[in-house]
Amino acid sequence: MLRSGHVELRHTLIHIEAAISQVVRVPDDPDRQFWAEECLRSDDSDADAIRAFGSRDGR
Repeated sequence: MLRSGHVELRHTLIHIEAAISQVVRVPDDPDRQFWAEECLRSDDSDADAIRAFGSRDGR
């Protein structure tokens, strides 16, 4: 994040189970359980992200 022209890095601890529980309460999203498990419980690394999305910027 940029703040007043300086980079500021943060590390926020979250309770994964509580976050998943909150996401799956949204009634109008049929894929909510899959999304919550895939995105919030994911163990994907930065290398996985580059493999998945790197071709979009010419890598």
